[in-house]
Amino acid sequence: MLCIERALQLNPGYAEAFLTRGNVLSEMGDSQGAIDAYDRALERAPALAAAWFSRGLALSLQARYAEAALSLRHVLNIDPAYPYARGAWLHAKLEVADWSDHAASTNVIMECIERNERAELPFSFLAICDSPPLQLKCARQLAAPPRDAISLHAGESSRPKRIRVAYISADFLEHPTSYLMAGVFERHDRERFEIIGISLRNDERSPTARRVRAAFERWIPQARGPMDNWRR
Repeated sequence: MLCIERALQLNPGYAEAFLTRGNVLSEMGDSQGAIDAYDRALERAPALAAAWFSRGLALSLQARYAEAALSLRHVLNIDPAYPYARGAWLHAKLEVADWSDHAASTNVIMECIERNERAELPFSFLAICDSPPLQLKCARQLAAPPRDAISLHAGESSRPKRIRVAYISADFLEHPTSYLMAGVFERHDRERFEIIGISLRNDERSPTARRVRAAFERWIPQARGPMDNWRR
């Protein structure tokens, strides 16, 4: 946050800095502070689609779904292919029982998934599509590694002696996933397997979170963005 404030001291009109401030505040659970930061970004750059998108997600977290739908509609007006914006917009509308153009919107999202465009998240996609092949394709789009994905081999040239198994989850905390899986993590054969945990959300406060973390040989916390708070 200090770097962001320094950037704004040097350039008070730097819209992207306000966008980053909003993302940091969203990460910290301050959705209202995030919305205020996104608003300031949009005062300086009204066509900044990322700010409209993040603002829509933050408004959804406050259950201000009608406002969220309007914000997400701005995203689509600026960039119709903005990742996950169509799904977020549709579900914000449904939260306020706005069924206008529902069939057409659903069809567009399915067509986008068919073209391998990231228009919807897999779990939410289940509510609007009953095609198993399309559901699988949607899931694979989300699961595809980003360009800056970490390497678990860390540059090693030889094949590791043990099989590496990495578990990736946002629920390595007080959550049913951890209640059910903690014992599984602990009982892996460590002579045959190297067990790695990649956590998309971190919580050092709860006993379950500490237990799960201790079960892994390697623990890799990952940075989050504004979408990680969306529809947990």
